[in-house]
Amino acid sequence: KNYNVQLDNNTISTTSTCVRLYSVNVPKAVDWTYEEVTGTVPAGDYAIHNVSVTNNTLKSNNSAIRMYHAYSCKVLKNKVYYSGTDTGVTALYSTDTSGSNIVSHNTIQNSSGKSMKAGILFSGDCKNNTIYNNTIKGNIQNGIYLYNGANSCKVNSNNITGTTSSGIYVYSSKNATTKGNTVAPSTGNGIMIKKDSTSLSLEKNTVKGGIVGIGTSNATATDVKNNVTSGNEYGLYFYNSKLKNVKNNSVSSAKANGMYIG
Repeated sequence: KNYNVQLDNNTISTTSTCVRLYSVNVPKAVDWTYEEVTGTVPAGDYAIHNVSVTNNTLKSNNSAIRMYHAYSCKVLKNKVYYSGTDTGVTALYSTDTSGSNIVSHNTIQNSSGKSMKAGILFSGDCKNNTIYNNTIKGNIQNGIYLYNGANSCKVNSNNITGTTSSGIYVYSSKNATTKGNTVAPSTGNGIMIKKDSTSLSLEKNTVKGGIVGIGTSNATATDVKNNVTSGNEYGLYFYNSKLKNVKNNSVSSAKANGMYIG
């Protein structure tokens, strides 16, 4: 376990991961052998808590920052220059019972011609995390990607440009809140909620260009309101989805349909 550790103002350039926060949860004692060392690992939660990664300059062609089983960590004000095909900031299995992981005020830029998987990815039982005020730009498939169990996460006030799949993509994740984001995709969609996901709020987002401005597919959306879309094929797009409140949105210059429900 690591508590109250601050990684600040470092410059790291590597072909692998720049910063890796890694730990495991051991539900029962296990025998362990590594090379010539044999022993028993006691049962316990060995998760990393309260680590701050701030004001660093990170250059990588792998994940710049990768968190695994980390709670209450902060990734703030870092500059990430990425030249690979993986992700800028990745959190995996970061189930949070003691307080949110926060990813905020970072600049993530793809500095190569290769297509990057995601600027920020939360996946696999990552709960109650907050992603806000980040700038993500370059040849990136998904700007912010909540995937397969990244539940109850807040994605607010991010600025995302140059994406080719979705600026913000929520897939098989519950109770997402997406507010105040500005998205300008190169191709693909602005904000998309899919595959049994639920959205508590899609509110005050601005999306310019792309195929779908803001959409859901096989998902549930409680509030879709006060959004602005322009220059998309479909301003608002809802397919096989459960909707409650869709109001006070502004759609302009849609090339196919301003609002599609099917």
